[in-house]
Amino acid sequence: MNIQHFKFPFYHTIISDFFEEDEIEKIILEISSIEPLPDHDIHHEYLNSVCNSKAFNLDKIFNDFGQKSLTLEILNKVESLKLYEYKRENPFLGYLQDVSYSSTYLTQYKNNSYYPPHTDQAIITCLVPIHIKNFKGGRLFFPHYQYYPNIHHNSLLIFPSYETHQLKQIKSEYEEYVRYSINRRYYIK
Repeated sequence: MNIQHFKFPFYHTIISDFFEEDEIEKIILEISSIEPLPDHDIHHEYLNSVCNSKAFNLDKIFNDFGQKSLTLEILNKVESLKLYEYKRENPFLGYLQDVSYSSTYLTQYKNNSYYPPHTDQAIITCLVPIHIKNFKGGRLFFPHYQYYPNIHHNSLLIFPSYETHQLKQIKSEYEEYVRYSINRRYYIK
């Protein structure tokens, strides 16, 4: 695990090799077998029908029904790292000690999938891409800065949720999902 802090074009932190190899295997096994609940959320329906990607709330699938999720449990590593101690390098990390709750989403991408420009309605966003098969494109992009952060498979990106971001279109020869994105948003009441 390697932690790097950046000030430009905005404060953000990248942690490479965030999950251990055995954790990645278990996470992939769990999230590839999830059957999402029927979602009447207009945003998620749009992602599925227009953007060719599937997104759903892992907390609703697991926690609301009293099931344990290895993915959610392992992602709690973010809190155990005491990243707020790095607030001199990235002031937004200081908010992590004041978080009152979080929500975790999973987005699955396949050929021609993308995620349009948006902001997250939270304080801090943590995003981990997991690459299953080879594909082209599919890079995270911050359009206001024309910035592609240097994140790869199993890198955790932490950034202010108000920053507009998107996932560029994926091109793949495979029909099944080739990329997952685990996205945890932190809130303060």
